[in-house]
Amino acid sequence: MNTLVFIYQHPDENLQGEDVGNHILRLKYLLRKLHYENGAYATEVKSKSQYIKLTSTRDPNCLESLDILIKAGDFLENLELSDEEFEAYKLPLRRRKAEILRLF
Repeated sequence: MNTLVFIYQHPDENLQGEDVGNHILRLKYLLRKLHYENGAYATEVKSKSQYIKLTSTRDPNCLESLDILIKAGDFLENLELSDEEFEAYKLPLRRRKAEILRLF
């Protein structure tokens, strides 16, 4: 099983990873590029402080995937979303947080 992990450290130490940004990156870029086009079994985005961890699991094309992961920052820089699109990406995250709160 091949797992490719790419960790990006943002130069701004005060930058906090945002759930919605991770969600957009995974759905609009990584899932399409790594899973559908490149054959990786799964992708994951996690962030903590200024670190962002991008993961590709059971990846048959690690070298190509590494190039895709490196270009993730360019994708985010050039991303244009309408207010409606942005709100649509936030909705599943709100539902998940509400479900977690109901457990307590």
